[in-house]
Amino acid sequence: MSINYEKICKDNLLEYGEGKKGYKQKLFDELNVERPHFIYELLQNAEDVDATTISFHLYNDRLEVFHNGLRNFNEQDVIGISGIFESSKDKSKKGKFGIGFKSIYLYTKSPEIYSGEESFIIEDFNFPKKIPNKDIKGKNLFIIKFNRDGTDKNKSFTEIKEKLLELGSKTLLFLDHLNCIEYYLNDKLECRYKKEPIEIKLKNCSKWHLIFEKDSSTKIFENWLIIARECPELAFDINGQKKIPLVQIGYKLGKDKDKNDVIINENDDLLVVYFPTEKRTGFNFLIQGPYNTTLSRDDIKKNDEWNNNLIKETSLLFIDSLKIIKELNLLSVSFLCLLPIRFSDFVSSPFKQIPEKLITAFNDYELLPTNDGNKKFSMSGNIKISRNESLRKLIDSVQLQEIFGNKYYWLTGEITSESGSTKDLYDYLKTNLGIDELVPTDFCKIITEENSTFLRRQKETWYPDYFEFLNGLPSHWREESGSYKAGFLRTKKFIPLEDGSIGAPFLNDGKTPQIFYPPHGETDLPIIKRSLLDYPQVKAFLKQLNFTEPDLSNEIIIGILQKYKIDGNTVDRDDNIRDIKTIIKYYKTKDDKKWQEILEHLKTIRIFQCILPNENHSYERASDSYIDAPFQRTGLLEIEGIHKKARISPDYLKFMKQDEKEIFTNILIDLNVMYKLTIERVSIICNSKFRKWRESDLNHKYVSGGIDIDYNIPFLEEYIKIKSPKISKLIWDVITNASKDVAKALYSENRMNPKSISSQLINVLKRKKWLIDSNGEFKKPEDVSIDTLADGFHYNESIILREIGFGFNSEKLGQDYQTKEAQAKSLGFSTLEEAETMVALMDNIKKLGEDPKNILDKYSLRLNPVDINFDDPIENNQVIEKIQEREMEDYQKKPVVTYTKKERSIRDYVSKITTQLLVDKYTHDDEMWCQICTSKMPFKNIDGTYYFEAVQLFDDYFTRETDAQYIALCPLCAAKYKYLIKKDTAVRFK
Repeated sequence: MSINYEKICKDNLLEYGEGKKGYKQKLFDELNVERPHFIYELLQNAEDVDATTISFHLYNDRLEVFHNGLRNFNEQDVIGISGIFESSKDKSKKGKFGIGFKSIYLYTKSPEIYSGEESFIIEDFNFPKKIPNKDIKGKNLFIIKFNRDGTDKNKSFTEIKEKLLELGSKTLLFLDHLNCIEYYLNDKLECRYKKEPIEIKLKNCSKWHLIFEKDSSTKIFENWLIIARECPELAFDINGQKKIPLVQIGYKLGKDKDKNDVIINENDDLLVVYFPTEKRTGFNFLIQGPYNTTLSRDDIKKNDEWNNNLIKETSLLFIDSLKIIKELNLLSVSFLCLLPIRFSDFVSSPFKQIPEKLITAFNDYELLPTNDGNKKFSMSGNIKISRNESLRKLIDSVQLQEIFGNKYYWLTGEITSESGSTKDLYDYLKTNLGIDELVPTDFCKIITEENSTFLRRQKETWYPDYFEFLNGLPSHWREESGSYKAGFLRTKKFIPLEDGSIGAPFLNDGKTPQIFYPPHGETDLPIIKRSLLDYPQVKAFLKQLNFTEPDLSNEIIIGILQKYKIDGNTVDRDDNIRDIKTIIKYYKTKDDKKWQEILEHLKTIRIFQCILPNENHSYERASDSYIDAPFQRTGLLEIEGIHKKARISPDYLKFMKQDEKEIFTNILIDLNVMYKLTIERVSIICNSKFRKWRESDLNHKYVSGGIDIDYNIPFLEEYIKIKSPKISKLIWDVITNASKDVAKALYSENRMNPKSISSQLINVLKRKKWLIDSNGEFKKPEDVSIDTLADGFHYNESIILREIGFGFNSEKLGQDYQTKEAQAKSLGFSTLEEAETMVALMDNIKKLGEDPKNILDKYSLRLNPVDINFDDPIENNQVIEKIQEREMEDYQKKPVVTYTKKERSIRDYVSKITTQLLVDKYTHDDEMWCQICTSKMPFKNIDGTYYFEAVQLFDDYFTRETDAQYIALCPLCAAKYKYLIKKDTAVRFK
């Protein structure tokens, strides 16, 4: 049936000539595509009619395009190609003659088409006309002459030439029929693009060679894996036939060092809609589908339901492709690194569903490579990762299950956080998939937990590798040294013992060993499993822990002391005595360093049998105990109800020889068992003098964190109340041997310039009657002298004794003192102390260069006051008259006041603004402060504002009025500044 070209022209004239005025201008306005884009339209046409080869012949004045399509143009095709927005194609076809094809009119005004028996030319865009046929041997031919008005033929030639060279073999990749593109330049073959299939027996999967032939000696090819997915849910009917669209993913193939296929990165990430578009996807592989694109093919249409459905189908295809790639043995670490694992790259991408689906794929399918020989891949939920290669070698999947109670596999060691190529993948698996990273520290903590049985279940042959692994983690087991902290494994159970248990090498202090090398003889102490010492890796590690064979000190620390660590221990009396005697035995031949270690342990445990104040018996710590007879006659039993400590049982001495008794007593004293009173540092808050000082100083504010030092004997006042000669002696002994520092208490709010007052110890001892004299009476220290001190109280020149006033009053009773006091009274003084004070005052006045007589004259009225009897008015008036006469006589002797008129310069004013600025600047919390002494202004004006003086810093320095040269001072500081600083140039500019 022949095509009715006249009818098509009439219809187009009606549609475009009358119905749509200005369509040509609209055409070029919307023709936002690259100029030679029509080449893709010709390729699409060839593909749609099942052509296998297409040839482009470029000449200086035209382009001729041949293809061997199996179907020729029909009337509907002519209508489509001569229309502007019309097409005979559907979504199942590769393209359509739409606006993209119209770019041909940028080069020609009348394209010619020869297709079988139909040959026609299109004039003025829309009007096809029949032309004579050409003998083209059944091929389809398009002739594009460069005859458009204003067309530069050379430019047209160059543009089309460059585009043909750019096509590349990938243009054929997603086409079903077209497998060869030829390009001739003036009838000479310039290049050829070809596609050849590679056999692969897998559904929805194909493999292709892409070949580029430049000349007979040049052949470059690529291999590609194409995976497809039909989209039945998107099927549509056209002309009564059901059409099912297809989406595809293309993975580029390369070769590894063993010449095996591997998937490699495809840098050209353009979206393919049968042919490459201008839309970049961000993927390292190609995706293809019949998307609705913009006219320029630089993007897909947004908010398009068809496109959204295709994206969803493509994301499902992506998951399918991963499973197929695994089946083809192409699922390698290098391939995983090519996947879209950087979410930040796809935040605004229309294809972000694909990286989101990747997480689902890893969670639901076994796609992650492991290092297990029997299990090559696993799901993310059964994977553990570790940066430490030695840990992955040490622990296999069976042991991982023992540790975590589930079947786990190590992620392959090819994926590391150190390698630049796999770091992003490692972080992705850890962060986005939430795969647990097992670090050596966590591993060591898990297997050393109290309820862990992991180490006990391991074969002996495993332990050499285990200790070699630990040897590479010195921070986990090293001893504390300098800035290095002790490793936590020092106190954790991780070493196999001879009895089959697992032990910790050291006690909780991290220093005291509790595991030992096997000795030559027998021992009850924990020893390392003997057979392990045959392995050099084990011996090398244990050597660094400085293990030794056990000795008596170890027997004490591990065998004896540890059983007293438990509160409420049930060690019987006889065992305890044997334990104590063992400690005494070691003391006789002790190593001083180890003995100090034993002492430190003894201080922490309840090992001593004691008698409580209620006569009950219990085991107590040394710090909670005291001794008295028969150990030493300390007198502490008398005050037991006050200090509340338990008495070391005297029964110990019944089972000891004399030398053992002495050693035991010395041990108790070394352990700080109470055997005398002690002076301790306390807070100054309870100091009576401190309280009075705080009450008298209204500006005082207590601030924590300052200096707070005071001293006292605990329960001192309670001891004194007992009125016991023994207690008096205990107090005397401790203060006469005390440091002078305990006499003073120090306090400062800001740790600067501390204030000093008498300590609580001095305050109490000075005012209480606690010191016993030779008559057996309790007196204050000031009332007892050396001569009257009770027997057994040894005197020394102690500062503490002077501070508490020892012997002060008794000194007054001496003959020399009485003689001096009589002389002082004869001179008019009431006491000797008053006379001595006046002598000291006169000496100081003379040292200052003053004459004492002048001072006496100056203050004669104060030194010789007139007695006024306010009860007798007559006598009172007489006295007042005498005072007036004396003042008048003094007035008459004074010189007459004279005045001399002098001129002087004064500052015009201090602005009110300056004054107010000073008020604002130095007023805080409604209080104004002096800028020099930082004290509050001492008084206020009548109007309630603070009085202050605005003082200029330098009278002769500034020549302009500025607020910055004034400071706000209290009256005293203002006077000091004006007369002591400003008048002294040297000081002022220092």
